[in-house]
Amino acid sequence: MKFSILVGSVALLCAATTQAESIEQALVKCSNVDNSLQRLVCFDKVAKDVQQYSGVEEAIKRGYSVPAGSVSAPRPAPRKSIETVTPAAEATPFGLEPKEQGEEIEEISATVASLDKAPRGELIITLSDGSVWRQRDSTHYKLKSGDVVNIERGMLGSFYLSKPDQNKRIKVKRTK
Repeated sequence: MKFSILVGSVALLCAATTQAESIEQALVKCSNVDNSLQRLVCFDKVAKDVQQYSGVEEAIKRGYSVPAGSVSAPRPAPRKSIETVTPAAEATPFGLEPKEQGEEIEEISATVASLDKAPRGELIITLSDGSVWRQRDSTHYKLKSGDVVNIERGMLGSFYLSKPDQNKRIKVKRTK
């Protein structure tokens, strides 16, 4: 019986001391915690229940800032994104357009103007319209200047180059 009264009075005394603890004392106590996760949890508890501590008004007057979650200040309105509209006259070239456009060209045909090889042997193909395409796979493919090629859109933003008279194609990516 005496033990339960003693435990109850100790609990009341602890509750009274936490209510009388100032905000500065709580912050100093949290900053002295060695474990970074426990220190963060301590600071979060102080910020969540900042009004339970005494001396908040005095601390604000001395320059301490009160956490934003404890004061009911209005939040700034979220910024609206500015959408740019591309005029029809300035349409982006095939292979360089953003992936979200609605109307997409599925295939183009052009003549090979020139061929180069990259350091690892990939083809760099310049077409008659000035676009430059680079081979993205290691497949051997015979091309020469003057060949007519088709470039078609594949899945997930990929492009494939093929000749109309062949049943073989290579994966390409537009660079210019």
